[in-house]
Amino acid sequence: MHGINGEFHLCTRNYCAAFWCKASARASPVQTAFKLFFAGTALMLTACSTTHADTALNSPAVSADLTCPRSSNCVNSLPGSELPPLTFDDAPPQALERLHQLLLRDPQMQVANRTDTQIDAVATTRFMGFKDDVRFVLDPQVRQIHFRSMSRVGLYDFGKNASRMRELSTRFRQSTTAR
Repeated sequence: MHGINGEFHLCTRNYCAAFWCKASARASPVQTAFKLFFAGTALMLTACSTTHADTALNSPAVSADLTCPRSSNCVNSLPGSELPPLTFDDAPPQALERLHQLLLRDPQMQVANRTDTQIDAVATTRFMGFKDDVRFVLDPQVRQIHFRSMSRVGLYDFGKNASRMRELSTRFRQSTTAR
């Protein structure tokens, strides 16, 4: 954060916000407080990061690149991650189709691409409409579907990717028992 003539610039690697904190006849204390709140929020959204372990896996998930960068706006189901992959007992093609149908019924998900072993989707958050890229990769030998959910912008997502994938995992498990 640096200032020139009362104009302050809050800059991070991906974002720069200019705002005025100098009290003037036109800036009330409430306006100044709002500007400081905005600057703090912008800094938190773009500058916060945590370490996420990248772990190799000898499966189709490696070739699909489900690893996460070292930022907290991405979750995956690779070994060492906090989230487990989706598991299934039905035939692999049917399990992937079941997942595909769940995604099609979700108003926040848009399926972008589907193959016999992979689904790529775009999730849109309700608040602010941020886009997150979600990839699912079928590993038929171990009867698992690995995934990665990653925000397109910023370095922090307030846990949205993790909560989305936990919710989807629950719905996927429930769809097995509902058949």
